[in-house]
Amino acid sequence: MNDIQEIPFLQSTLKLTRSAQGQVDRVCINDLCGLMRRSLLVRDGTAQRRCPSLSILDPARPKELYADFREAVEFIKWMSAGSKLLRTRSREVLETLQRIRNAGPAANPSPFREAPAPEPLELEYAGNRFSVRMQDGRYMVNATEMARPFDKRPAVWLKLVETAQLRETLVADGISQDLARQVMTTRGAQGATWLEIHLWTQFAQWLSPAFAAWCSKKLVHLLRDGHVELHEAPTPQKTPAPDPAEEFCTEHEPLPAPASYQEALSVIEDQHDAICRQKEFIRRNRHKLQHYKLTVEDRDWFSSTMIACELGVSAMRLNIFLLEEGLQERVLGKWSVTAAYRHLRGVHFYEWFNRKTNYLNRYKIEAWTKEGRKFIIDLWRQRNSYLFGGQIHG
Repeated sequence: MNDIQEIPFLQSTLKLTRSAQGQVDRVCINDLCGLMRRSLLVRDGTAQRRCPSLSILDPARPKELYADFREAVEFIKWMSAGSKLLRTRSREVLETLQRIRNAGPAANPSPFREAPAPEPLELEYAGNRFSVRMQDGRYMVNATEMARPFDKRPAVWLKLVETAQLRETLVADGISQDLARQVMTTRGAQGATWLEIHLWTQFAQWLSPAFAAWCSKKLVHLLRDGHVELHEAPTPQKTPAPDPAEEFCTEHEPLPAPASYQEALSVIEDQHDAICRQKEFIRRNRHKLQHYKLTVEDRDWFSSTMIACELGVSAMRLNIFLLEEGLQERVLGKWSVTAAYRHLRGVHFYEWFNRKTNYLNRYKIEAWTKEGRKFIIDLWRQRNSYLFGGQIHG
């Protein structure tokens, strides 16, 4: 037989064919190069020179080339020989191919099926229960049940600027597939908001630092053992904030200079992928830059409601916060800035033309200046640093 079979491997697939006896006959070189991050070898003709038996098996996909099984194995070994970065991946690919070959045509292909979804877990913290379940191959946590004892709503957390940055970073780094799959909402009497497991601890940190420490411990058990202890008493602990210097060294440590042609190809391929991701990120977020320039950079005045929306809180809560900090006071039923912070507010004039009445409307408003907006945001984040993981963002 010459039917093409697709075998799941990590988050991709590996296509192969079997002989008339059912043995693995040919392997798709395009898939192998993609898994090894060496797609350039197909484009520059290196794969064709290393695997003389390459041929096209699917006329509908003339760019997909298939090589003899033994040539494919030797080709994988050759790609990993010149790069230390590929040895782990090449070992995984070779082990997968060997398992497929040893399994034979009549063997049970269950090692390559998706495992059945486990039963939903129900955790309990301080008398409150919330659920964790598997949905489309990923763990989802019931954020509505988590937030209920803290009298908070997940929708408020999802509107925070820091939350949006976190979600976009997870997608850009390939940890999450896309933004839509990170949040799931169900309707009806039992409706709830479900968050992907990668957002669990950050959401718990927003609810309560002690609760976040407990969730972090449960997450370690879940990833390590596949289950958690449901009846363990909560043990809130203060998690130390990460050292920014250590984090910088870990994330930005430069790669060693390529020692061979193969390692240079690896660096080129990685840089090409990184540039493509950056361009896509810029394309997706261009509208945000335009909105920011229109509403912040090119604006001279800001009302308290605008600043409150930017912080993800209500205008009343922000006004009470400014009252407690001594920036403003209540005079004759209106908010008035105190004398010490009078320089942060000013009188601004603006106008707009009403096309229906052909009348130019002119208004005068007292509002916060650019410096006042920055001062309020910095002060809010300083006083509420626990909401941002102990870090103050500019």
